[in-house]
Order: sequence, then structure tokens, then C-alpha cells
Amino acid sequence: TKDPFLYPVSIRNINSAIDILAPSTGIFRYGELALNNKIDVSQVNQTSGVAPLVTGSIGLMFSLYPCLPADEVETIIKLTSTNIDDIEPNKPYAGMYGAGMLNAGRAVEMVFDMFAEKEPVKIENQRFSRWDFKLTSISEVVMKNQKFTENATLDLTSKKQIVISKNTVLKPNAKGKIHLKINPSLKKECELQLRDPNILND
Repeated sequence: TKDPFLYPVSIRNINSAIDILAPSTGIFRYGELALNNKIDVSQVNQTSGVAPLVTGSIGLMFSLYPCLPADEVETIIKLTSTNIDDIEPNKPYAGMYGAGMLNAGRAVEMVFDMFAEKEPVKIENQRFSRWDFKLTSISEVVMKNQKFTENATLDLTSKKQIVISKNTVLKPNAKGKIHLKINPSLKKECELQLRDPNILND
């Protein structure tokens, strides 16, 4: 019933150098079960427990498309994250949460959409004023309610088309840049690795 409050003294990992956030409390501690036969979850903020969530998400992306360009992984993780700056208790720390909260499902879905050629790749509901983004998609790309401003750079190539939809702002400063390109000769380096390939026929 009370409004949440963040205690600045306890927040070590919020600053302008952060790239991505992932859950750090409430994570199942397998070591406690294996060593002490005790079911336990993490109670405090930590970075060591977060790292496997991010690397595991990247592993899922590569397991779906092993030929994913390594220099585009960070872009996908950031583009599919959830911005949390506008949550009321977070507002005093806006800009210090990096791209926001990791969303493994959306990251894997973006990889699928990039190479399945069924649905457009969606870049939406984020605002970036820094970082370098590079994405190469066999599928159509749609940007909606998306901002790339200030020092952000975007190098986006699609085989089909790039749609810039409503509430999209592409306005970097002299240190940033936007490069959008259509390349009809783009080809997949390999096929998607699907448990059920029939999903492509649905």
C-alpha cells in the first residue's frame, strides 16, 4: 500500500555507464540446494547473479541463429530492452539505467523476425541518446515510437524495406549519425535452427 522508495546509499550499480539491467533479487540459488539441501533465493542486489541471465539470453539468440553477427548482439539486447526511467521511484535516476531491463523473449523474437521473413522486425518504444547500434535484417524493419538522438548512431540495413512510423525521432547531434539502407542482395548466412521447422509454414 506504500509507494516504493529507492535508497540511494544501497544502489551501487546505477550510473551513466550502465548498459543493461537484469533481475538481481529473487533468483534461485542452486548452490544452496546442492550444498545445504535448502531452497533459497537471492535477497540483495548483485552483479554476479545477473551476468548469467544476460549471457544466457545471448546463448538463446545464437542457438536460434548461429550465424548472427557478433557485433549486432548488443544492439538487439538494447533495442528489445524495456525502458524503466519513467517508473515513479526510478525518475530521480533516469538515464542511469542504461537501455533498461533485459527482455530475453523479445531479444530472441527479434532474431527470429530478422531471418524468418514472416513478420517485420519491430524497433519501438525506446529512446536512445548514446551508443552505436548496428542491425542487418533480411526482413522488413518498422520503427515506431522510437528515438535516436544526441550521440546515438544507427546503422540499419534491410533486404526489404524500412518503415519509419509515428512518433519516431531520428535526430542525432554532430557526434551521432543515422544510416538507413536497403540492400536487396542480402542473404542469410545460415538457416534458423528450429525445433519445429513447420512454424515457418504457419
